[in-house]
Amino acid sequence: MANWNEIPRDICRLILQKVVTVITDHIPFCGVCRLWRSIGLEYRRSKFPANVPGLMIPCGPTTATRTRRFLAFPVGKDITRLDDHDLPVLSVPHESLCRGSHRGWLVIVEENMTMYIYNPISRVRISLPPMTTLPKLKQGMSKWYLKRAILSAIPLSSSSVDCFVLVFCGFYEMVYCKVGDVVWTAIEELKPWRYIDAIFYKEVFYIMDHYGGIFIFDVNLPHPKVTELGISPPRLIPYGKSLLIPYGKWYLVEFGGELLQILRTTKFINQTADFQVFRLDMSSGLVPKWIDVKDLEGGAVFVGLNQSFALSKPNLVGYKGDRIYFTDDDIGSHKLFIRSGNDNGVFNVANSIVEPLYSTHSGSSKPPAVWISPME
Repeated sequence: MANWNEIPRDICRLILQKVVTVITDHIPFCGVCRLWRSIGLEYRRSKFPANVPGLMIPCGPTTATRTRRFLAFPVGKDITRLDDHDLPVLSVPHESLCRGSHRGWLVIVEENMTMYIYNPISRVRISLPPMTTLPKLKQGMSKWYLKRAILSAIPLSSSSVDCFVLVFCGFYEMVYCKVGDVVWTAIEELKPWRYIDAIFYKEVFYIMDHYGGIFIFDVNLPHPKVTELGISPPRLIPYGKSLLIPYGKWYLVEFGGELLQILRTTKFINQTADFQVFRLDMSSGLVPKWIDVKDLEGGAVFVGLNQSFALSKPNLVGYKGDRIYFTDDDIGSHKLFIRSGNDNGVFNVANSIVEPLYSTHSGSSKPPAVWISPME
């Protein structure tokens, strides 16, 4: 019988690079022997560094070869110059819609209207209630009806904390469930206008509307309810005149234990032009208000189709401080099959300069790139 331990390490690495293109295939590779296991783990750490943000990007020149791949340390890279083994395949169907990303987990909607939480590294899949259980099911509704999904916690966490899923539907409807539920529950108390982002902050969901207004949804109550925070937004966007002015989109981010509200301004050609950052000041004895923020104190923020998140020391994992790293999240352009997926970049908070995030040499990158932070 051959002694696999005697194969030179360089040959083993070559076998891994040429044969193992899907990251989960490295598991049987690691099971061959102790040497192969050490090489397999080295490969995983280099291609999927734990707790470091990377991108799930589309690749493949033709319909038959389209895949989703993982791009670690994307800033400044030209993916057209990278070999296949530099971009490991993720087992996420190209046609699936990603409607949320939290750490290493995705919220996926399929063509047949099924929904689930999925870890593309471990391939663990957690079912969510069928879309047919949505409270206001509409005839002819498609997967595009679901706009955004927010998780309250990491699924399958070692703690006993429940994982709730909050979903934005269409323009005016929001639903939620606890992992394990068989139906979706509508959030009835919200006013009938557009809601665009949310975050699970201090054990409750903070929900933000198109104007920057904030609502609190407490899922821990026996009968969960919504209350309006009653704070004037830092800046109003005239909804009816959005075609006459630069279009704005809001994000909520937890940064060092505090809540940030970020306004992203785009031009008519769907290209980001500017960001404005505000911090919620809830000092004791004062009326809560939003304060303009001129720097991120060396931190970095990541926004897009993912749940927005921040890093306090981004320089430790290959990113620069006082930057906002953004990806294209214009769902409408993607749905209409027009040019989309290319509004990616790095915004320097100090000088308001926008730089490219990575290069594709492509007129359209569908489906859009999504931030993922693989976990240990």
